[in-house]
Amino acid sequence: MNNSSLAAANRPDTRASINDVLSDDIFCEIFLMLAFLDIPTLERPQGWFLQVNGVCRRWRYIAVGYAELWAASAGSFLSGNMTDLAISRAGDSLLRFDGHFEDHDGPGHVLTGYQFSLIETQRHRLRSLVYDDYFEWADLLYRLRTFPKLEMARLWDGAGPDAWERDEFIDAPNLHGLYLNNVLIPFLAPNLGYLRVDMDHQDWNSLDRIFEPDKVVLEGCDAIPRVFPTREFIAFLTRYPLLERLIIIDMPLLREEDLPSTTELHVKLSRLQVLHLGGMSMAMGDFLERLYLPHDVQILIDTEVIEGADECEPVLLNALQERFRSPVYDSLRISRTSTYELLLQVWSSESKARYAPGGLDLATSLGMTPFQRGPALTVRLPGVTRDILELGASNELEKPLNVWEIADRGPVLKVIPYMTKVADMFYDRAVSILNMDSPWPEPFSTLRYLDYTDAPWDGSYAHVNGFAPRVEPGRRDCTVSHMIIKACSATHLTANWLLLSRVEADYIQGYHLTEDVEEVTIVNFPCAAFPDRKRYDERTNAKAWDKLQSCLELRHEAGWPRISLRLAESYSDMSNMARSNESVYEHTIEAPYEDAVRAVTQKGYERVAPYLRSFEDLRIHTLP
Repeated sequence: MNNSSLAAANRPDTRASINDVLSDDIFCEIFLMLAFLDIPTLERPQGWFLQVNGVCRRWRYIAVGYAELWAASAGSFLSGNMTDLAISRAGDSLLRFDGHFEDHDGPGHVLTGYQFSLIETQRHRLRSLVYDDYFEWADLLYRLRTFPKLEMARLWDGAGPDAWERDEFIDAPNLHGLYLNNVLIPFLAPNLGYLRVDMDHQDWNSLDRIFEPDKVVLEGCDAIPRVFPTREFIAFLTRYPLLERLIIIDMPLLREEDLPSTTELHVKLSRLQVLHLGGMSMAMGDFLERLYLPHDVQILIDTEVIEGADECEPVLLNALQERFRSPVYDSLRISRTSTYELLLQVWSSESKARYAPGGLDLATSLGMTPFQRGPALTVRLPGVTRDILELGASNELEKPLNVWEIADRGPVLKVIPYMTKVADMFYDRAVSILNMDSPWPEPFSTLRYLDYTDAPWDGSYAHVNGFAPRVEPGRRDCTVSHMIIKACSATHLTANWLLLSRVEADYIQGYHLTEDVEEVTIVNFPCAAFPDRKRYDERTNAKAWDKLQSCLELRHEAGWPRISLRLAESYSDMSNMARSNESVYEHTIEAPYEDAVRAVTQKGYERVAPYLRSFEDLRIHTLP
């Protein structure tokens, strides 16, 4: 322990009791946060109560007098007596009926029967209402009719659509957040800002089989795929002109028939900031076209491919192709996730900070947390591996991700890696969505930034006899990835050295570092792991700088302008996975790790300096 630490530890304020340091107001904030974190459960029905009430007299005194604390837990205690006590101590504060957490394979947050009986008498004081289980809400809500103070509701409905009248509404003038499952409850909420609708039940418009979700129906009416209620949804959304976030999950497969044109049936959501559409639905593209959105909206499309096809359903595909070419976007990211999904993102660099580029991720899109504003579009296509792997009799994958498929080709076994299949399917779908199907795709007119850090390798692999394949560096393939990257005509690139190292220097020049490129950021150069001996190994670095120098020399000979080079790290899931496969680093050289890396970097930079406008090294050099 250094002198400054000793001095701090001996100061009177650091050794004082927490009761002497914190004010009552700070304790109130801590207790309220604890009430939201330590929610009563079946295992711990008291929740936060004992942690606060049983410590000392002061804590108990503060808690008893803090009305907001009891209001927040009014609908969370399993005990009827505790519920009455919480409501009594809440005074005039608005009540949260958020339920306790069912931790015995239950659905989530649910209310007790006694708390249900209090909804009618306490409806004028309810601030939030949560019930994550199926319940027939129609009779209760139509009887009560109004919730004047309700700000948030999360409800699962089991009544079915016939129980709700289209022209009879539940008045909730202060409702801001609404999360519905299996229903469109007709709340009259002019200030609604957040709406999420989960349509994950297999019978969106039916109560049948609600309590038998695992039952397989092979014939009859129940075997007919569900229909997305486009008309009903459009009418529902017209009541919420101030909506800022719209999330629809697990949209049913089929589209309604005989729908009017988009000019006749649409809704204008001029305040919308986030749109999330998810599911395997033929109605998704049509529904997207019927939403008149502001130009700076952030969209996330999370969809399965249609059975037997290699792209999204046609209407959605056309809509995405048009949006990806929109002039409001100047940045594109092409990536494969750690779960082998295709992820395409476009955004405007003017509205995104340099340290946080890109569109919405899944968690941010589904949540209510703040996000960085600005136009963006994200398309996530799961199921790339689903179409490759085979299911066995037990409905489990028979072929794991690390198994190679071997086909007999005479005297030599040609090993076709699973990753090649994934890459082929990945780029086929990327080509479709980016509208690059022609042999020489039309370049993007407004694209400036391209990030393909996590794009998969789709080149050749060497043929080996009985061993796992390796990348074949000598093959000269004009791959689909080359064509996509060149067609983007971006001026600023972010690329992974793992991919570039597999490409010949003239192909890097012709398809990657083209004449249009002004700045390139190469990540994980010369390897993903850090710390790692490859970072300062003379031979490894010489090989990497050789290829980079050859490419830059070709650019110079072609009369192209010099570029800016930046070396950086990637913190993507794919890069982190690559690092996790490396062995633990052992420092075996006399020189400090940082000095050794800087030394080989300086040698490499001196070789390429004549061809660069600027150079910046942002990699990690210090040993953790």
